[in-house]
Amino acid sequence: GSTPLGGIPKLIITEACNFPDLTRFYNESIILPWRAHIAALLQKGIACGEFQPMDTEYTALVLHAPIVMLSCYMNSLDRCVENRIEPLRYIDAHIQMCLFGLLNEQSPLRKPSPQPDGSPCTDGSRAG
Repeated sequence: GSTPLGGIPKLIITEACNFPDLTRFYNESIILPWRAHIAALLQKGIACGEFQPMDTEYTALVLHAPIVMLSCYMNSLDRCVENRIEPLRYIDAHIQMCLFGLLNEQSPLRKPSPQPDGSPCTDGSRAG
């Protein structure tokens, strides 16, 4: 959202119904491959035992949506307010929340994480 290209998601979202062919092209060329990439990374994390099992398709959607919103916000409201968003800080907060959730480490609701075995996980060998 912090480059001139950051306005494209906002434009596509606001004009989607007026330009359905462009919207389909953007979805098929940009959105779907990006979500598939995120889902593949999540699946790799599950296979390695780093992530708990999940619906990777919808988790990718949930991870992607706040980044799109950041881009839209930075190319609209953020330009008109004094308390502007710091995009890297926003992304860091998003990553921290996704990786560690909202629970603190001592929360009884947090599942214990698997113990690392010291080997790099590149082939799913830690899954178990």
